[in-house]
Amino acid sequence: TPRNIYFAEKRGEPTKYNLMRKAIDEYVQVLDIKKDDTDSYYKISVLLRELGRNDEATEMLRTLLKTKPDMYEASKLLGGIYLEQKEFKKAIEVYTNAVKYNANNYELYYNLGVCYSRINDFDIARKCFQKTIELDEEMYLAYYRLGQLALLYRDFDVAEESFAKSLCNEKEAKAYF
Repeated sequence: TPRNIYFAEKRGEPTKYNLMRKAIDEYVQVLDIKKDDTDSYYKISVLLRELGRNDEATEMLRTLLKTKPDMYEASKLLGGIYLEQKEFKKAIEVYTNAVKYNANNYELYYNLGVCYSRINDFDIARKCFQKTIELDEEMYLAYYRLGQLALLYRDFDVAEESFAKSLCNEKEAKAYF
């Protein structure tokens, strides 16, 4: 809590916030020496996001992806920020570009499916979830999402089958339901 941070700082104790700010400063020093160090840009973006400075993280990630458009981690992080901010069309743009470089990444297709679902483009969402399962048959959340979409289309047999498959992994199912 802010109060705990305040008192920890008064006592001179390092806080998570201070440690992250110090890490950012150190990565910036690396960038002063090696301007094209994409890993440092990415790590600064992660820290900025952790600090709640999403606008700065977003700007840094966009710049990074212009330099290195095939960097999956940066695309995933930027798309995730947009998804959290309910900027689904921006997230779709980021994930779609990432798929060009990572065509066999099931997470990108799953995230695309979630985004398309949120903008009510259910046909494309369904295709994304099917592609997710094609790439990773054990991505049980994709089965669950397919079940939800099948219910929308009143296809109860497909919904039942999809929901049954989504429960194949009890540990994962319990984590999400």
